[in-house]
Amino acid sequence: MKRKTYKILKRFLLSLFLGILLVYASIRFWLSYRFDEVVKNINYEDYVEELKKSKPLPDRVFAAFSRVHLYNQHTSTDELILKTPLRIFNSEIKPADCPCVEVNYGLVFSFWDRLTVGLQLDQDVGPKKCLEYYINNFHFGYEKIGLREASLHYYQKSLEDLSEKELLTLCHMMKNPAYSNLFKSQDKEIITH
Repeated sequence: MKRKTYKILKRFLLSLFLGILLVYASIRFWLSYRFDEVVKNINYEDYVEELKKSKPLPDRVFAAFSRVHLYNQHTSTDELILKTPLRIFNSEIKPADCPCVEVNYGLVFSFWDRLTVGLQLDQDVGPKKCLEYYINNFHFGYEKIGLREASLHYYQKSLEDLSEKELLTLCHMMKNPAYSNLFKSQDKEIITH
C-alpha cells in the first residue's frame, strides 16, 4: 500500500513540476514572440544606446540599493516571471521588480509589455546596466535627477564621499522621494540600517 501511494505521489509531483515548467515556457515564449509588435511604435534601438551610455556607479551603490530594495543588479526579468506565481501562494513574499522592467516604464506601460521589453533588455544590455540607468535617472525632486545630483543636493558631497548611512538614506528615498524629504528631517537621516 505504501509503495502504491509513493508511486502516485511521485507521479503527481512530477506532473505538477512539468505543468509549471510548461506554463513558464509558454509565457516566456509568448512574451518573446510578441516583442516586435510591442516595440513597433517606439525607437527601441535608441533606447538601448541610451541605456548603454549610462555612467557607471560604484559597487557600494548597488550594495546599498540591494539592502533597501527587493532587487539588485543581478535580478533578471526571467526571475521576476518565476517569482510572480509564488506571491499567490505566499503572502510573505513582497512584490519585487527587476531593473530591466523598472527602466522601461516610460517606454511601454502595460504589465505584459513591460515584461516583454524587460526580457529583451536583459539580453541587450543586462540587468546591471538597467539598474545603473535607473539610479542615474531617478527623479529625487527639486529638479535633481540621479543619485549623484541628490548626493550633492542633500549632503553637499560627491557620491563617492557619502557614508554608508547617507547612501542607504538616498536609496531609501527612491521608494518615495516626496515622502522621504531630507529637508523636512532634522538630522538628514531617514533610516537606520
